[in-house]
Amino acid sequence: MEVKVNGEVITPIELEEVCPEHGCHLLGRNEPVWSYDGHDSNGKGIGGHWYTPRVCPQCFGRKPEESVRVSSIAEFKHKKGIDLKKDVIVKYSFNDELSVVAADNMKSWIIQNVGREIKVKIVNTRKYCEQMTHRFMSDEEKQKFLKLKHEIEIADLVIIDSLADFSESQEESVYNMMLTCKDNASFMILTIPESESRLDDMPIKLKYRLKSAQIMGLDSKGRRNEV
Repeated sequence: MEVKVNGEVITPIELEEVCPEHGCHLLGRNEPVWSYDGHDSNGKGIGGHWYTPRVCPQCFGRKPEESVRVSSIAEFKHKKGIDLKKDVIVKYSFNDELSVVAADNMKSWIIQNVGREIKVKIVNTRKYCEQMTHRFMSDEEKQKFLKLKHEIEIADLVIIDSLADFSESQEESVYNMMLTCKDNASFMILTIPESESRLDDMPIKLKYRLKSAQIMGLDSKGRRNEV
């Protein structure tokens, strides 16, 4: 079977890896292929990066005409070793400029790419608490808060940004918000060293849930991978 990736004809091979949903062997390559980020008006490729295709034949079909597509969730897991379908605690530092940039880039990448596959909601905890406080000031403020609350409750991936951005008096509001998320949603919780103690101050249900969360470090000392 031949498929095309950016116009290049390749022959996928059956790999050792299996699809976590279907249990079948993935198709792909052991060698990376080049993927353009986009094309200009003349059809010329713009930017790009190397990646190693991985595709589940049951998820995307085995039609020869189709390009090998890799889900963004699978790409993130392959590059960072983090499964976005499970809870993850992201540790970074405001004192490390590259760490902050890496966190911002990661959030943007997730919204632009993973957001096409599942419902992703980034919750700015400070703004959430402000909107919650102002919800009774007018009908407009009430509707804005209800819309935000609904978006959080239906999200598949909720990014809590961050544990350092709300006061002690607002802790209960943030934790109650997290408890309203649907059971099969996953959390990505951003935190800095100064706010890590809040992981132990959460309600028992959240605290023990996050005991098994994946840990992801973002710093300028090589303990991160760019997406």
